[in-house]
Amino acid sequence: MEQEFRALRKPKATSMDAHIKRFKQLRAEMDYQRLTRVAPLDKALVNLQFLSSLISGEDQMEDHIWETFQTALGARATTMPTEQLLAEAKAKDACRNSTSSALSQPDSNSFSLQAMVS
Repeated sequence: MEQEFRALRKPKATSMDAHIKRFKQLRAEMDYQRLTRVAPLDKALVNLQFLSSLISGEDQMEDHIWETFQTALGARATTMPTEQLLAEAKAKDACRNSTSSALSQPDSNSFSLQAMVS
Protein backbone atom coordinates (compact mmCIF):
# COMPACT_ATOMS: atom_id res chain seq x y z
CA MET A 1 0.00 0.00 0.00
CA GLU A 2 2.81 2.40 0.88
CA GLN A 3 4.44 1.77 -2.48
CA GLU A 4 1.21 2.69 -4.30
CA PHE A 5 0.90 5.83 -2.15
CA ARG A 6 4.44 6.92 -2.98
CA ALA A 7 4.05 6.10 -6.69
CA LEU A 8 0.78 8.03 -7.08
CA ARG A 9 0.87 10.61 -9.89
CA LYS A 10 -1.91 12.81 -11.23
CA PRO A 11 -2.51 12.14 -14.92
CA LYS A 12 -3.45 15.26 -16.88
CA ALA A 13 -6.90 13.80 -17.66
CA THR A 14 -7.71 13.23 -13.96
CA SER A 15 -9.54 16.03 -12.17
CA MET A 16 -7.96 17.53 -9.07
CA ASP A 17 -10.97 16.38 -7.02
CA ALA A 18 -10.49 12.78 -8.16
CA HIS A 19 -6.75 12.95 -7.51
CA ILE A 20 -7.24 14.35 -4.00
CA LYS A 21 -9.86 11.69 -3.29
CA ARG A 22 -7.45 8.92 -4.37
CA PHE A 23 -4.60 10.48 -2.37
CA LYS A 24 -6.75 10.58 0.78
CA GLN A 25 -7.99 7.04 0.17
CA LEU A 26 -4.48 5.63 -0.11
CA ARG A 27 -3.34 7.53 2.96
CA ALA A 28 -6.31 6.26 4.98
CA GLU A 29 -5.62 2.68 3.88
CA MET A 30 -1.98 3.04 4.91
CA ASP A 31 -2.97 4.42 8.30
CA TYR A 32 -5.47 1.60 8.77
CA GLN A 33 -2.97 -1.11 7.86
CA ARG A 34 0.01 0.19 9.81
CA LEU A 35 0.99 -1.50 13.03
CA THR A 36 0.11 0.31 16.23
CA ARG A 37 3.79 0.56 17.18
CA VAL A 38 4.63 2.32 13.89
CA ALA A 39 4.10 6.07 13.91
CA PRO A 40 1.91 7.52 11.16
CA LEU A 41 3.55 9.62 8.45
CA ASP A 42 4.21 13.10 9.69
CA LYS A 43 2.58 16.12 8.08
CA ALA A 44 5.71 17.25 6.23
CA LEU A 45 6.13 13.88 4.50
CA VAL A 46 2.44 13.68 3.59
CA ASN A 47 2.47 17.21 2.18
CA LEU A 48 5.64 16.65 0.16
CA GLN A 49 4.26 13.38 -1.17
CA PHE A 50 1.10 15.17 -2.33
CA LEU A 51 3.14 17.86 -4.07
CA SER A 52 5.27 15.17 -5.75
CA SER A 53 2.13 13.39 -6.92
CA LEU A 54 1.13 16.47 -8.94
CA ILE A 55 4.17 16.14 -11.19
CA SER A 56 3.35 13.32 -13.58
CA GLY A 57 6.08 13.67 -16.18
CA GLU A 58 3.57 13.45 -19.03
CA ASP A 59 3.27 17.19 -19.74
CA GLN A 60 6.19 19.59 -19.20
CA MET A 61 4.00 22.68 -19.04
CA GLU A 62 1.68 21.08 -16.48
CA ASP A 63 4.64 19.88 -14.41
CA HIS A 64 6.18 23.37 -14.49
CA ILE A 65 2.99 24.87 -13.08
CA TRP A 66 3.06 22.50 -10.11
CA GLU A 67 6.81 22.90 -9.59
CA THR A 68 6.27 26.66 -9.43
CA PHE A 69 3.38 26.15 -7.00
CA GLN A 70 5.63 24.06 -4.75
CA THR A 71 8.42 26.64 -4.94
CA ALA A 72 6.00 29.44 -4.07
CA LEU A 73 4.87 27.56 -0.98
CA GLY A 74 8.44 27.36 0.26
CA ALA A 75 8.86 26.06 3.80
CA ARG A 76 5.11 26.40 4.40
CA ALA A 77 4.67 23.22 2.34
CA THR A 78 6.05 21.18 5.24
CA THR A 79 4.33 22.99 8.08
CA MET A 80 0.84 23.83 6.83
CA PRO A 81 -2.08 21.50 7.59
CA THR A 82 -2.52 18.93 4.82
CA GLU A 83 -6.16 19.93 4.29
CA GLN A 84 -5.05 23.51 3.68
CA LEU A 85 -2.47 22.33 1.14
CA LEU A 86 -5.11 20.28 -0.66
CA ALA A 87 -7.48 23.27 -0.70
CA GLU A 88 -4.78 25.57 -2.09
CA ALA A 89 -3.88 23.06 -4.81
CA LYS A 90 -7.56 22.73 -5.68
CA ALA A 91 -7.93 26.53 -5.85
CA LYS A 92 -4.79 26.85 -8.00
CA ASP A 93 -6.10 24.17 -10.35
CA ALA A 94 -9.53 25.83 -10.61
CA CYS A 95 -7.96 29.24 -11.25
CA ARG A 96 -5.60 27.79 -13.85
CA ASN A 97 -8.43 25.96 -15.61
CA SER A 98 -10.71 29.00 -15.67
CA THR A 99 -7.89 31.17 -17.03
CA SER A 100 -7.01 28.71 -19.79
CA SER A 101 -10.65 28.27 -20.82
CA ALA A 102 -11.16 32.06 -20.85
CA LEU A 103 -8.12 32.44 -23.09
CA SER A 104 -9.32 29.77 -25.49
CA GLN A 105 -12.82 31.27 -25.86
CA PRO A 106 -13.12 34.40 -27.99
CA ASP A 107 -14.35 37.48 -26.19
CA SER A 108 -17.62 38.79 -27.64
CA ASN A 109 -16.39 42.37 -27.15
CA SER A 110 -13.40 41.80 -29.41
CA PHE A 111 -15.75 40.65 -32.19
CA SER A 112 -17.87 43.77 -31.78
CA LEU A 113 -14.82 45.99 -32.01
CA GLN A 114 -13.50 44.06 -34.98
CA ALA A 115 -16.87 44.38 -36.77
CA MET A 116 -16.90 48.14 -36.16
CA VAL A 117 -13.39 48.53 -37.59
CA SER A 118 -14.14 46.51 -40.73
